[in-house]
Amino acid sequence: MSKEGFYGPASFFYHRHPPTGWSGFEGPLRPHAFDLTKLGRSPDTPWQAPVILSNAHCQLGYWEPAASMDHLVRNADGDQLLFVHRGAGQLYCDFGHLEFAAGDYLLLPRGTMWRLECPGAPRYC
Repeated sequence: MSKEGFYGPASFFYHRHPPTGWSGFEGPLRPHAFDLTKLGRSPDTPWQAPVILSNAHCQLGYWEPAASMDHLVRNADGDQLLFVHRGAGQLYCDFGHLEFAAGDYLLLPRGTMWRLECPGAPRYC
C-alpha cells in the first residue's frame, strides 16, 4: 500500500504460507465445482454480475464484460478484489494506472474510483 499510487515506497502484501498449499481434504469443508459457463455474458457493470456465493461479510461473483468500461465505479461499502481469469488490460483508479494480465489480483480499497480497459474478452471473479 502506498500513498504515492503505484510508485515510490510501498509495502507488498503476500502470504508466507499460501492458502493454496493444501494436498488433501477431510471433513465437510471441501472444494466444490461450479459450472460458470452456463451464466453467459454479464452486464458491463460489476454491480450486476451474478453472485455465486455469499454470506454476511463477503460476496463472490462472476463478471465477464463484453467490452471495456466507459464509466467509473466505486464501492463505498467495502473493498473490491478482482481475480483475472483470462485476458489483460489496464486499471485506471485514484491511485494511478496499472497494467494487469491473467492470474493477477486487483485489490481496490473501499471508496476507490476505478474502471478497466480490456482489448479482449476478460473474465473476473
